[in-house]
Amino acid sequence: MKRSWIVLILCAALPIALVACAGTADSPVVAPTTEDDSASTDGTADEDHVRVVVTVGFGAETLVDEVVPLLQGMTALDALQQVAETKTAYGGGFVEAINGIGSEGTQSGKGRQDWFYYMNGFLARSSSAGYVLRPRDVEQWDYHGWAAGQTVSATLQAFPAAMVSGYNGQAFPSIVAFGGAFEEEAMHIATLVDNAGAMDVRPLPIGDLTLEEKQSHNLVVVVGASASYVQELNENRERVGLFVEFEDSTLHAFAANGAEEVYGGSVGLLAAIQSPSNPSGTGVCENIVFLVTGTDDGGVRAAAKALDALEGDAANWPSAIVVDGVLMQVPAWDSVD
Repeated sequence: MKRSWIVLILCAALPIALVACAGTADSPVVAPTTEDDSASTDGTADEDHVRVVVTVGFGAETLVDEVVPLLQGMTALDALQQVAETKTAYGGGFVEAINGIGSEGTQSGKGRQDWFYYMNGFLARSSSAGYVLRPRDVEQWDYHGWAAGQTVSATLQAFPAAMVSGYNGQAFPSIVAFGGAFEEEAMHIATLVDNAGAMDVRPLPIGDLTLEEKQSHNLVVVVGASASYVQELNENRERVGLFVEFEDSTLHAFAANGAEEVYGGSVGLLAAIQSPSNPSGTGVCENIVFLVTGTDDGGVRAAAKALDALEGDAANWPSAIVVDGVLMQVPAWDSVD
């Protein structure tokens, strides 16, 4: 068995609540934006499309990445079946295999592996056969094990898809919360999200962030690892689905099997999780937290720069660290020779 660390070189007071990823969430404090999902009379939405991505190993390898014309009433399963061969179970409600890769091929001793799907960065809480797509949705299928999959609640596709398209057509307002040294980076990130089409986004000093805003908004948090917000997530990392831990001036990155790598010096982190402040719980697919942080100011700025250039395979990962200008996948994927 070997761990595959995937790398890309770059071009230039929080309450924790948890529930299962099922059921209907209560109404949020702030009403989300709802997209118009009407279609033209010929069955194809004018200029509308969705993107379907198929990956393995927490995004380590991309098998499919295609844009599909959006038809009225098209489901996530419909779109997947346009770009890949599938095998389903339980009346079509469960995707068992994609392009011949399925749970029946699980290696002995590795534990069960299955296909998980994410919609606009959120780990989906409904069957793909019942999720009706909206314009610009990004649908990602990833094949990985259950041991880690239970806590991977979001992927980096959430930036900016979760803020623009949301889940089931409901996009919550967004705040870019920043520490005092990172106002310039926060303003730039807010502009990126606004230009991508988010309806409501604003920068805000993190000290001015209210409990209600934590509960009801998407957050991009641009602060150092010593900030109280990051420290509380750090203390609850397994519960919220972070595969990193900050300790003193180092960052510890964990593979899916628990193996650990320690990085010193100036290290940045990009990580997406579903909001642990949502009163309905983590996993309700309402609002996202996107961490832009690091072991020091240089690490935070390196993460912000990486976010600006986030694309390709890296956008499919749950999180990434930035070391000497290089993006590295977290969690690393355990593969079998």
